[in-house]
Amino acid sequence: MILLLVSANFLASEYVSIREMQRVLQRQDANEACAIAIVLQKVDWRSTPLGKLNSLPTYGRHIAMWSKRDDAFIEVAQGIRETLEVVLLLMVNSPEVPETAEGLYDLAQRYSQQGMYKHERSRSMSSTGDQRIPR
Repeated sequence: MILLLVSANFLASEYVSIREMQRVLQRQDANEACAIAIVLQKVDWRSTPLGKLNSLPTYGRHIAMWSKRDDAFIEVAQGIRETLEVVLLLMVNSPEVPETAEGLYDLAQRYSQQGMYKHERSRSMSSTGDQRIPR
């Protein structure tokens, strides 16, 4: 799992935009990694190549806007943990591996309904579309 701490400085960094961002997206597209954007402050990150990634905190909120930032970091930690639990559950128990974040979410819901996985929140991350899941 790759966590990207998204801020204005992160996006302005030439090294990040030329090397790191491209490598993360290549690994994501090749199903070698699952990347999540942790949005620290208000920036136009969705217009960058990172815009196709899932993000935390949920619903496009950035951490700096929370009056209680500890609550934001708790939501981020819970989202990361839930994602890891589902990925590990899939690796161990499921012959079916979803191709997208939506498919991962749907599979987690099915496991939850069958009592195999307790999915406590309605959705850990906001999905932006064709988020590839590592195999």
